[in-house]
This record gives sequence, structure tokens and C-alpha cells, in this order.
Amino acid sequence: AMALAEVGRLADACLYLQLALVWRPPEPDVAPAAETLAVYSMAQELPAPIREARLELERLYGEGPLSRLLEAYESALNGELDYAEGLAQSLRPFVSEALEIWRVATLVLVARRRGRGRERLTELGPALAARGPVARAKVQRWWGQEHYLAGEYEQATGLVSGVADVPGLRLDERVAATLQLASATLETGRVEDAERLALDAQALAAAARLPLYEARAVWIAQAAADRVDRLHDTDRALLAAFDHLSVTDLPAWLRLTLAAASARQATAARAWTRIRTLRRDRRSRRS
Repeated sequence: AMALAEVGRLADACLYLQLALVWRPPEPDVAPAAETLAVYSMAQELPAPIREARLELERLYGEGPLSRLLEAYESALNGELDYAEGLAQSLRPFVSEALEIWRVATLVLVARRRGRGRERLTELGPALAARGPVARAKVQRWWGQEHYLAGEYEQATGLVSGVADVPGLRLDERVAATLQLASATLETGRVEDAERLALDAQALAAAARLPLYEARAVWIAQAAADRVDRLHDTDRALLAAFDHLSVTDLPAWLRLTLAAASARQATAARAWTRIRTLRRDRRSRRS
């Protein structure tokens, strides 16, 4: 499972960990497998694998801090903000750096969706960053996202640049950091750099079977192409694939990107038609 996770294949890693838990050894030896299953499921940032991991852990061991953490993050992803915040705040800080990252991540996600992300990061970020380089990289990415949401794109790229190279990150974490850098780079106007970063991330995500990150990469690359008015036809199969991800914002963003590109193309076409009409009228008057 750990070998699969190193190359980004988190879903496959979770299957092996669930099998390991079915064949579990004495209780003290099983905690690392249970904790790793929780981390790998949340790292996919999709409700379904988190729910599967939570149900498996509850079936084997009953309800506990680990299953409550999974339920809290799943609830935050689903927009159940009050419930998610209450669960996460009821948990004491975890000894494990990896688990503590996700407890704080739940509170930060809830706060961000309420427009109070910076306030939460100021409160919780320093203690988490002190845990180690992986936690510090996560805090940098959260701050980068706050600057991005505020339209401070240069500051966002400065915070996220280099995060993908931090020692100890799994492949999926490096892909996520690269995508965040690509998105911020796009908004600074460096379209070609953003597209290159997105396509690099897409190739890694596809090989690692990370559908959410692959979809985000496709969206960023598509947005980059649209900004230089690279003509394309709407890909209905791509839209359908986004709809199956169970993440509501990505299909909406893809449709918005395609609609904006179509509107620009239509405006450009009308302008070109108007110019041709004016030129024809001038020639007619001269003759």
C-alpha cells in the first residue's frame, strides 16, 4: 500500500490497507494501518473514498477519534459546515503529524467557505507548521490559496512555488502543489507557463489514477488555451466525465470556462463581420 501511495495511486493503496485490516494482527500493531488508511482516503479529497474508509474502520473498531475525523472532513467537503466544525473541534490535536494536518484542514476548509480562512490560518497555522516540513508545506499552500482568492496572484505564486519539491511529499501532494501553482500562474498572465505546468500535472495524475487532480489539470489547461483564443469544440464526453466526479464546483468551472471562451469567440466573430461590412461599404462609396 505504501509503495502504491508513493507513486500517487491512493485508491489502490486504500484497498490493500482495508485488506490488511481484515487480516489484522494484535491491536497495537494495527494502528499504523488504520491511520494510513484514513490519511490516504482524505488525500483523495472525494467524499466516496472517505466514507468507505470510515465505514470500514467503524465496522472493525467502532466509533473513535479516527472515524470522527473522517466524518468531519467528509462533511466539510459536502458543505455541512456546522456539523463538520463541531466534530473537528471536539477532537484533541493528534500526535501524528499526518492526522493533525487533516484535523486542521477540516477547520480551515470550513472557515474558508465562510470567508474567514485567514483568521483560522493565523490561529492554527503556526503550531501546525512547527510539526515538520510536510505540515509547513501544507500551511504554505493554504496561505497561497487565501492570497489567490483575494486576487493577490503574485503573492500566491511566491508562496506555492517550490512546495512541490519539499522532501517527504507523496506524488499526489506534489501534483496538488503543481496544480495550485499553475492556477495562480495563469492569473498572473503567464499563460504558456500555466499551461505547461497543468499538462505536466495532468500526465502525472493520469498515470497515478488520480481523477480529481487530472480533472483539475484539464480545466486549467483548457482555461489557458481559451485565454489565447485557441479554437476548440465543446467536448461532451469531457463534460460528462467531470459530472461523475461528485465534486460540484469542477463541472461548474469547466462549463463557465467553455461558456466564456464561446462568448469571446462569438464577440470576435461579430466584430470581424462588422469590420468586413465597413470595408465593403467604403469600397462601394469610393466606386
